[in-house]
Amino acid sequence: MSKYYEAMLERIQSLPEEERERWAEWILSELESEQRWQELFARSDEMLARWAQEAREEHDRGKTLPLELE
Repeated sequence: MSKYYEAMLERIQSLPEEERERWAEWILSELESEQRWQELFARSDEMLARWAQEAREEHDRGKTLPLELE
């Protein structure tokens, strides 16, 4: 185990049970959230490529306007 992981466990274990439970719930929630983001990002390349292709096709059909920058 890394020193940070060990230090975290030691500090959490020193807390009252109710606080330990809250920390455990929060950590698990963060891990699940991170997993969802990783899955979304893994699929984003395919999605971005599809959107880019659609944009090129619209441009080729003359359905786009030039971007006017000030």
